Amino acid sequence: MLSIIGGLVFIGLGLLGIAVWLTDLLVVIKGSLPVMAALGGLIAVAAGISSVKDERAAKKEEADNKSEETADTASEKEKEETKE
Repeated sequence: MLSIIGGLVFIGLGLLGIAVWLTDLLVVIKGSLPVMAALGGLIAVAAGISSVKDERAAKKEEADNKSEETADTASEKEKEETKE
């Protein structure tokens, strides 16, 4: 119950602060937009690089698995031929 009352008090104080310092708030928001855009772009580039690395690793693993399967199949055929 106390947390609900505290939350309502802080909502009221926040709305009061926005009403009183609206112009200052808008200046801060305008100033922070370029920084947020740059950080968002940096995160997008990092996610793209990670995705490319994951795709390359998956292709390499798939190729390794195929070569192992081919080697296993060839060795099994040799064993069958030697048994006959």
